[in-house]
Amino acid sequence: MNLITHILGVKTPTFFLSSRTITKIVKLTDRWCKKNLGVNNELGRLTICITDQSMWTKSCYGGYDVNSNTIYIYQNRCGNIEWIIKSILHEYTHYLQNLSDYDSLLETYGYDNHPHELEANYIMEDYYLSVWNKIKNKI
Repeated sequence: MNLITHILGVKTPTFFLSSRTITKIVKLTDRWCKKNLGVNNELGRLTICITDQSMWTKSCYGGYDVNSNTIYIYQNRCGNIEWIIKSILHEYTHYLQNLSDYDSLLETYGYDNHPHELEANYIMEDYYLSVWNKIKNKI
């Protein structure tokens, strides 16, 4: 186990972590999601890309691109391990959802009350400590 994550835990700032450790956290979280949340067989293989988000764009922790079936985790925006895990859980939920009505629901409800976003936020908050407790000894 990485000494820093052992000492500081889920609040460990990402700038203390190597790229290898971040990649391991992402892979272990993805594995947890597949086992515990399921997979979307209609979409095929999901890709998770760890990258930096441009400082000139609206800040977010991650995103899901339905066209490429890719989750993007912006490591420079995720300030600690908690937000890496939460971002994957949130975006993984979008991967499982039928997003064909996303834009029309966005017009009706806005982002903060969007049913898909509410579900993704619920999953994110409800499961992130379970994920951390499952993966922390494997980092």
